[in-house]
Amino acid sequence: MWASARRELIWCGPLAGLTAIGFLCALWITAGTGVSAADIVLEYSKATALLGILALCGAAAVLTLVFAIRRDPTPLKTMGKVAGAHMRSPTLVAASLIGTACTIVLMGAFGAMKMLLPLYREFDWDGAFARADRMLLGGVAPWEITHGIFATTAATRVLDAIYTLWVPLLFFAVIVAACSSPVKRARFLLSFGAAWLILGVAGAYGLASAGPCYALSIGADGGADFQPLMDRLRGAGSGASPLNAVMWQSTLWNAHVTENYGFAMGISAMPSMHNAITMLYALALWNGRPLYRYGTALYALIILVASVHLGWHYLVDGLVAWAGMAAIWWAAGAYLRRAGYAAADQAIGEPSAEPASAPALA
Repeated sequence: MWASARRELIWCGPLAGLTAIGFLCALWITAGTGVSAADIVLEYSKATALLGILALCGAAAVLTLVFAIRRDPTPLKTMGKVAGAHMRSPTLVAASLIGTACTIVLMGAFGAMKMLLPLYREFDWDGAFARADRMLLGGVAPWEITHGIFATTAATRVLDAIYTLWVPLLFFAVIVAACSSPVKRARFLLSFGAAWLILGVAGAYGLASAGPCYALSIGADGGADFQPLMDRLRGAGSGASPLNAVMWQSTLWNAHVTENYGFAMGISAMPSMHNAITMLYALALWNGRPLYRYGTALYALIILVASVHLGWHYLVDGLVAWAGMAAIWWAAGAYLRRAGYAAADQAIGEPSAEPASAPALA
């Protein structure tokens, strides 16, 4: 048992260390601002618990349906075997719970620091990123291309809905990762946790930008070039309910100018955590079944397009996020290999051997 516990500490230890650093930094940054980092982490924990329960119920319903379609005589029993296939000891269960708890605290710390970023750093990279976008595409703005391809209101609304689904899928992914094989769980959660601090906080501070939707409001160079984009997005909601993106952009901006700090507030564009996390999904499932491999890759591409189309991000925000997430994923794998976490006959990132009693899903 002690040997198993020491093995899990190889990844739980660094993740817990990152969590402690993130939380202490959030406490330090929020000191004297009237914002309680602890309260924000608590709010994230409550939201995570609620969305986690909903995601767990959804996952159970999907698995039950899959087994029923396969004409499994005991779909609920089979689902239980799948859920418990990688929870064969108290140590593995504890490691999963610790890893999940750490990600909750890290997201809360990230949320607190993201809100207060403008107090310590001006948004001064928007003009450079807008110019970089045009340079990449021969003088054409990326949003002009996406709105040329997805020109209808219906297409914009579909992209808006898919982009909004990123939030519940975030919690679903953590649950799936926590129930995966030890190596996959360790690499995913370690990469997931590191991304919030390295990309979401350090990256956002060093490359502070607000995004196309706010470029004009902050007086960025070329900010007026995005006015036609915002007019199109507002027009997509005329005569019907506004786009989720437009409503949230307004909410976040009002909170920003009034310094109304609270749960899920804050403005930051580079690097895009939406794009970073969807890249993580694609990397984590790249060695899985073709459906999962190409499905997650397609999802990452759709989120990249939607982030530009809806005015949230510059194209370079997503590309930098992809590169940063790939680097973190590689570093996590290299660390686990060097630390000896992976079994000798199981390479990091390769499909692991499933217990005979557990049906293969990936």
